[in-house]
Amino acid sequence: MATTVHLPHQQKFTQWFSNFLRQELAPFPGRGAVVARMVIAATLSMIIIVTFRIPGGAVGALCAFILSRENLISTAKSALYIILAFAIGGLFIPIGARMFASIPFTHFLWEAISLFVVFFLLKTLNNFALATGLGLVATNILSIWYLPGPAERNVELTLWQVLAALIGAMVTMAVEVVFRTFSKTDELKDGLRNRLNAIEQMLRIYAAGKPIPEEINRALAQYAVVGVGALRRYVARSNYDPLERTQKSTLVSLTGRSIDFSAALASSVPEFYPALRERAAQLAPRVAEIRDCLGTTWLPSEWEPAIDPTAGTPLFSELESMVALMFAVSKSSASIDPRLEILDELKSSNRIFATDAFNNPEHVRFALSGTLAAMLCYILYVSLDWPGISTSVTTCVLTAQNAHAQGC
Repeated sequence: MATTVHLPHQQKFTQWFSNFLRQELAPFPGRGAVVARMVIAATLSMIIIVTFRIPGGAVGALCAFILSRENLISTAKSALYIILAFAIGGLFIPIGARMFASIPFTHFLWEAISLFVVFFLLKTLNNFALATGLGLVATNILSIWYLPGPAERNVELTLWQVLAALIGAMVTMAVEVVFRTFSKTDELKDGLRNRLNAIEQMLRIYAAGKPIPEEINRALAQYAVVGVGALRRYVARSNYDPLERTQKSTLVSLTGRSIDFSAALASSVPEFYPALRERAAQLAPRVAEIRDCLGTTWLPSEWEPAIDPTAGTPLFSELESMVALMFAVSKSSASIDPRLEILDELKSSNRIFATDAFNNPEHVRFALSGTLAAMLCYILYVSLDWPGISTSVTTCVLTAQNAHAQGC
């Protein structure tokens, strides 16, 4: 007799889409300020661009959305790298166009090879701003050299693109300077602190033998729904050295997992029995210690849970394990487990590319898939003789960069 199996995750599109919107639009501390700064920077950029009628000036507004906002130094470096990327593209793309753009077949190959290089650099460059800037300049200027007309006109439009990027970067930088003058915030550290603070409050309430208040339960559930994708992007777009980036990325992941366990614990276990209360009382100050160490040079003391992890609630044991791993992540490079040192490669003074940039086939697959998507868009707007939708190629680059940043 046939048996029908109903998957628990099966949902209708309307139900899935409403849940998707709820998760993506769920508010969290700091989102309003970031959105406001993006809108102000993009609006001011477009006012300048429209006032002076700068051709192709939309790329200036895009700078307001891709620049790092972790701190003022990171934002300044991102602005500099984006301007540098547009200057490099403004110099080299017209040279390539002069050699290959006049003949349709060589123009097609030039577009494909250029886009492959763009997607390969998106995957392998360690600097997010430089990689994104090169992607924007390539897709926007390549579409200029598709247009018919004298080379002088195309060179002029190329230079206007560089100026638009300069305006967008400078306006965004100015907005960040004004904001940082009145508000000393750091989205990455504040995001981690807020999540760790919610976990600490839950543990102290459990240790006191009281039920979890609704506001704590709601806060944990909200952080679990929001996730740590935004924090991952801050790490990916930062200018940390490889070791510090790895440490912060791992800490973000462990914090996200801890929030998931805490939210499940708060919603399923209203109170702890005495043995677990003692463990919660021991764990709460450890979480507070990690939170207080964020943004300082002081490292938390080494700690491991002494209680048998098989005893008690599995969710709480997992939470203890996550906190213990946070302490391990905070160690310096000199404290790396000797068993893991075999995985490390010799240090190189060149940190422009990822260590496996030229020997990992995944980078080539990423570049080929991105090139295929972008070339399909290119073939479409060329076939329709509709240059106005050449921005679809830029969309492919930005989507690929965002997917790569989410995976960091």
